[in-house]
Amino acid sequence: MKNYQSLWAFAAIIFLSLGYVVSCKKESDTPVKSQDDNQYMEIGGLQAKVNLGLNTKNNSFTLEQEALVDNQLTLPKGTVIQKIENDPHSLLFTLPINYRLTGSGARVAETALTGGKVTCKCTQGSGCSPLVSTIQKTTIGCLMNDQCGACTNMTSARIGSEDVEIQNSQVIDFSKDIHFVTEKSGLSGLKCITSEILDVKEVQEGLRKFVTAYQGKNTEQLYKANSIEEMPENYEFVVVSAYGRVVLVPVDKTLAYFLTNSATNDGFVSRARVAAESCKCNSGTSGCVKGSKSVPFLGKVVYCEAGKCTNCSLNY
Repeated sequence: MKNYQSLWAFAAIIFLSLGYVVSCKKESDTPVKSQDDNQYMEIGGLQAKVNLGLNTKNNSFTLEQEALVDNQLTLPKGTVIQKIENDPHSLLFTLPINYRLTGSGARVAETALTGGKVTCKCTQGSGCSPLVSTIQKTTIGCLMNDQCGACTNMTSARIGSEDVEIQNSQVIDFSKDIHFVTEKSGLSGLKCITSEILDVKEVQEGLRKFVTAYQGKNTEQLYKANSIEEMPENYEFVVVSAYGRVVLVPVDKTLAYFLTNSATNDGFVSRARVAAESCKCNSGTSGCVKGSKSVPFLGKVVYCEAGKCTNCSLNY
């Protein structure tokens, strides 16, 4: 009976992944229970291909599509995942060129890493290992045997001489550019930016190089503003796509008129600061609220914090 229930628990994760929406997605972190036959396993009447696991003959696997990790991290196509000798509870991953890993936690903030490690830990009993499997979409989860009653996973990275846990882990795609979004259609497919990504120095530098040319006078007051209300009156927010992520940045109001176009409901919004507060949760329990952060020599930027919302987007 225990194995039967376990199969359905894993099936629920797979079915969720089939309907996976990229924008600010939040997935269940329910651990996986099933049997690994080295190649395939049946889950709820569906065959899951086992790409990499404790008992597979191959020691590495290159993702042929993006893969969702149980802790909300999405790894891009081309990521190389490897077993670790004498460590059956972890898998190493190396991101493709131009992709970087970041998150929050001691020694992690503001850092852009080329890869990391996914570790599964049995908290009740023993016998929990990571598994890469595919049913249409690829997921990376934890496979428990009958001796393990509960399992958790975490993402970490080697920083200096020690492994450091990464919380709220995110991947940045530096192959994508920074540009203004002037049409509603330009918002399609963009993910929400996160506070952790905005802390990365390379991201801040990229935004500064792009945006400051569109900022006019009163920049000193703009940079010192502790809140949106303290920003100079001659600044408004416009939508920017930064490395495939949505963020609102302050530009001179005169320029804002030409940059908003149909990205808002009624063309140019004279009070764009009000529009900047419009975040919409399309599905999920709670979250998707306005967040703001001061970026040095750029000013306040505005974005949507997903929270427990599974599909969070700017509401224009």
